[in-house]
Amino acid sequence: MYENNGDVPMKDDAVQTNDKEDASDLTDEHDTNKTESSHESLDEENRKAKERELVSLEKQLAGNIYSYDLHLSRVKLLKELGELDRLRLAYKEMSNLFPLSEDLWLDWIQDESKIAVSEEEKNNVCELFETAIKDYLSVPIWLEYCQFTIGGGDIEESRAVFERAIQAAGLHVSNGAILWEAFREYEICILQTIISAGGEEDTIVNQKERVEKLFKRQLSCPLLNNDSSFSEYESWKSENNEPVDQSVVENYQKANEVLQKLTPFEEELLVKDDKSDVYRNYIKYEVEKDEPARILCLCERAVADCPLVGDLWMIYINYVTKKLKDLDLSVVVHKKSLRNCPWIGELWSSYILLLEKIGKDKQEVLKAVEKALSIGLSSGIDYKKVWFAYIDYIRRQAKLNSEKDLDELRSILGRATENVLSNFGLEGDPSCDFYIYWARLEFSVGSLEEARKLWSEALELGLSKSAVMWLKYISLEQKYGDSKHVRRLFQRALQADTDWPEGIVNEWIMYERERGSLDQYEQCVDKCEARLSELNEQHLKSLEEDKEKKETKKKKEKKPIESKKKKEEIGVKRKASPTPPTETPSAKRERPKEDAESEDFGIIGDSSPEPDKTVFLSNLDFNTNEETIKNVMSTSGNVVSVRLVRNYNKKSKGFAYVVFSKHDEVEEALKRDRELVDGRPMFVSRYEADPSFKTPVFHFSQRLEKNKVFVKGLPKSKTKDDLIKLFEPFGILKDVRIVTFRSGQPKGIAYIEYEDPVAASQAVVKLDGIELDGLKISVAISNPPQRKEEVRSIEKAAPALGGGSRVTGPRGKGKSQIALVPASVQRKANAPAPTAQSSEAKPPAKSNEDFRKMLLGFK
Repeated sequence: MYENNGDVPMKDDAVQTNDKEDASDLTDEHDTNKTESSHESLDEENRKAKERELVSLEKQLAGNIYSYDLHLSRVKLLKELGELDRLRLAYKEMSNLFPLSEDLWLDWIQDESKIAVSEEEKNNVCELFETAIKDYLSVPIWLEYCQFTIGGGDIEESRAVFERAIQAAGLHVSNGAILWEAFREYEICILQTIISAGGEEDTIVNQKERVEKLFKRQLSCPLLNNDSSFSEYESWKSENNEPVDQSVVENYQKANEVLQKLTPFEEELLVKDDKSDVYRNYIKYEVEKDEPARILCLCERAVADCPLVGDLWMIYINYVTKKLKDLDLSVVVHKKSLRNCPWIGELWSSYILLLEKIGKDKQEVLKAVEKALSIGLSSGIDYKKVWFAYIDYIRRQAKLNSEKDLDELRSILGRATENVLSNFGLEGDPSCDFYIYWARLEFSVGSLEEARKLWSEALELGLSKSAVMWLKYISLEQKYGDSKHVRRLFQRALQADTDWPEGIVNEWIMYERERGSLDQYEQCVDKCEARLSELNEQHLKSLEEDKEKKETKKKKEKKPIESKKKKEEIGVKRKASPTPPTETPSAKRERPKEDAESEDFGIIGDSSPEPDKTVFLSNLDFNTNEETIKNVMSTSGNVVSVRLVRNYNKKSKGFAYVVFSKHDEVEEALKRDRELVDGRPMFVSRYEADPSFKTPVFHFSQRLEKNKVFVKGLPKSKTKDDLIKLFEPFGILKDVRIVTFRSGQPKGIAYIEYEDPVAASQAVVKLDGIELDGLKISVAISNPPQRKEEVRSIEKAAPALGGGSRVTGPRGKGKSQIALVPASVQRKANAPAPTAQSSEAKPPAKSNEDFRKMLLGFK
């Protein structure tokens, strides 16, 4: 045996040992120590590598402190290194800049909870919980907070935290039951402790009432997993030999009815990756039911799951501010939104407006504006929103009869214009609102020359083609200026290439009728008629050019008469040929196209198609069958037959032919173009009997339509009825058309047609630039660009690299354009036939064998 003295082992006289075994044992021990040493060395190397990586991260963060990913990487590295003090500082720095996720908060809190021994350390952990619950709604964090306070032993403190948790997340449909159950279990434990300690009867009764009250409160809420809680309630009452309270049963049943309507939304949230659309519909439904507590909880869930979706924050803000009118809560929600989406200008402009509403001083508002402008907004439009929020605030605070206040407002307008237009151009302010706002201000305070200069600059930037802008300018000049400048503006506007010259003509003539002399009126009419005549000539010339282009195109696409005759002759021969009794594959391939098609068509009815009674349907869903088509089209008339084109696998190709019994029924069917069938817009067009003469037709106008407005930027959720409600107040509507993709999904644009052009103009003036569901829409007089003819000739287009004409060889394979025959022996394709004299002078042509011998070196 060895003595345990730390020296070299000594042999025990009573035990015989082998020297080799001793040596072997020593060698093994040495090897073990060596291995452990190598592991320690390896760990040290890893640690040094991570330290180097950490230093690199720190340097990157110094130059980019707002990089969330860099902060996250630093926290992860410090956690791996076990550097608790440095990790705590990293967490704090990150929390000051960004809201932390649920996982990050739980990691940080759990690390701090493990080492919290003193009262001060425990209070620090409680402060962390308080900060965490302000970032996002999180049931796990609330549950952790409750459990932490239970460990402190203060019953009232724990109850207070539990009650706050219930208020914040007790209506969380999917996870709220967890908090209720934890609270109830805590109270049941207290009850059992009182009973075990032989407490007074009154104390026991009060505690039982506390537990039962929790049961009642929970069972009146629409929560998942409430069934098990109801079973527990029944068991609880049974154990206490008491009947179940009928009011609790009724409230539980009502809550279940509500839950059944909420369950589809909860199921969607479980399966969809992008939850934002689900939350929008979910919140909309809850707002209609008008349950504020549930709506607030749902909004908190929405922004916790989709913290970077700005319009969800705006929905939350608008509900709190406009519906509940709770300005204190609105401040909290605004600040949370800006911690999550500081790049969204609409959130900042809403916050600036709120600061004014709650009476914050000028310095506080300016501080918010400077932070917004320095933080890095996403676009020029966002900067524009922030600047206008500040400009509006200053204008409301200023006294325009004070030159000092007026100069301050001018200075801010100048800075805003410079900031947005110089950095983003017209993309930042496409309608030149800064210039127009400023010009209106100058008009109102009597600085007419400055106002005219500003408005002229706005027109030069790109608004000179807008008749509406000219009319706005003229209207201001009529109000603040003089008739001389008004008439000048009318003349400038009339000569400008505007999108609605008729509107300018009408306004000018009306102005002269009301205020002008006879000479002025006649001069106005002459100028207007001359300009309209000029524009009409240009329009007619444009129509003639279009007509010539179409005729030229039609001639190019027509097949030669000879080829048509040849086709007819072939058809006659095919009809004359006898049909074999047993059809072979080759015979099947030689059948006329009409016969082959009839095999691909699913046919309802047995009449042959007539071109003038037939319509062509396309863009059909591949699952749409003949019966569906017949049922849909029967509302237009008597359907004789439906031919759905199928491929060789008998699957629909997405288009069909429908034959009606009358010509008038075809006209009715054509009116149903783009009607939704199985979720897709069905395209309806006339059936062209001879496809060789078919030319593409553009169904919609290609020039200015004064009675129609073009709307873009619409929310995808807007329906036709929504647009009718929005645009109907301005005049009688003829048609409302929402433009969709082929799949049936809306593109966010629409055409609104009025009976009167004046109504269309009013709609443009009143609705252009308004916001719908958080999106700014654009409304303008419809003026589609003319469709240019496609250049079909290869010679007119510059070929791309490698895009020259391709020479094909046998069987369609490509053939090189480089001749491999030596130039000295190439034969000219157009050389004259050799004569007797020339054959004597020229050597005979070489054969392939001659070339082979020559190239291989044979003579």
